[in-house]
Amino acid sequence: MQHTGVSLHLINGADFRSTLRAMLLFVAVADHKSAAAADEPRAPAPTVM
Repeated sequence: MQHTGVSLHLINGADFRSTLRAMLLFVAVADHKSAAAADEPRAPAPTVM
């Protein structure tokens, strides 16, 4: 894979793409029964009988 353009870095020096990828991955693999943050509303999971 060939990289094009300039690398974007955050104020703390972290690479933007790596940080964004990690944030998305965290949400993608999070336990959907609980909220990822205290202010994130989650509906209760439906029960299967």
